[in-house]
Amino acid sequence: MPVQVAVCGPRHCTDQDKTNAYQVGGLLAQAGATVICGGGTGVMAAVAAGVRAEGGLVVGVRPNDTP
Repeated sequence: MPVQVAVCGPRHCTDQDKTNAYQVGGLLAQAGATVICGGGTGVMAAVAAGVRAEGGLVVGVRPNDTP
């Protein structure tokens, strides 16, 4: 059964937070999870980048029509 994981995190975070989030995204992709996040900046962007780097699927959900 496919796994979906929602990721939430702060827009303003430390570089270490971003590094950790990127690694988490990579691990989620390696595990075959579809990652759903806000698609903004900070932690969510780092997780999304980690997922993409491992060839995984990430879905960004935006609150309005502004990218």
